[in-house]
Amino acid sequence: MDNRAAERPSAIQTEMRANSNAGERVVARSFYSELRERGYSPKELLAVSIELIDLVTRDLPKTQ
Repeated sequence: MDNRAAERPSAIQTEMRANSNAGERVVARSFYSELRERGYSPKELLAVSIELIDLVTRDLPKTQ
């Protein structure tokens, strides 16, 4: 059996990733819209985004 075939994602895995990415986009857009409606400026949104990236970056080593 070819080991490379075992390493390739299946069609189901590929579809699940696509659906996950779509869900992430929906969450991000909803979060963005909610903050804009509450009066956050683009500069403030950038600061929130930087903080989120910092938190995720700190959490990555814990989950690997």
